[in-house]
Amino acid sequence: MAVHAAAVILELRIPGSQSLKEKRTVLGPLVAALRNDLPIAVAEAEHQNTWQLSTLVAAVVGADSATLESIIASTVDLVDRRIDVEVVATSVSYVEDPRG
Repeated sequence: MAVHAAAVILELRIPGSQSLKEKRTVLGPLVAALRNDLPIAVAEAEHQNTWQLSTLVAAVVGADSATLESIIASTVDLVDRRIDVEVVATSVSYVEDPRG
C-alpha cells in the first residue's frame, strides 16, 4: 500500500493585527477550524513574533492521491474564505513513499 502525504505551506498576512495578541486571536480560531474540520495537523512554522505575518504548515495524509488532493484543496479553500487573513502564497510539497 502506497502512502500519500504532503505539506501545505500557507503564507498569510493579517492586515488588522496591531499586536501579537491580536494575531493570536485571528490565528487561534483559524488553526482550530482547520484541525476540527479536516484530517490534518497544522502549526505556525514561521513569523511567530511578527504581528501581521504568519506561515502555517499543514501535514496531510491520504489513502490515495485523489483523497490527498481533496484534503489539500479543502485546506486552502477554508483559509481563502477567511476575511481576517490574506493568503500571500500557497505551496505544496509532496512526500514520496520510500518503499516505492
